[in-house]
Amino acid sequence: MAAGIGVTGVAGPGEQDGRPVGEVFTATASPTATVVRRHELRGNRSDIRLASAMVALADFLDVLESDIQRA
Repeated sequence: MAAGIGVTGVAGPGEQDGRPVGEVFTATASPTATVVRRHELRGNRSDIRLASAMVALADFLDVLESDIQRA
């Protein structure tokens, strides 16, 4: 099974192109679904980068679990 995950957003220290610090989008694609989610994270740049990875992995697991339940 092929699957993918992507993350983009603003970790700081300042806003970027009008987007606030902490605004992060995750995308997960599996054979049966593509899910994009927006997250509002708080903290300094390092905190936001770590939290981004954590929410991306959690979103990825959610999609994979849904695929397993459908099988």
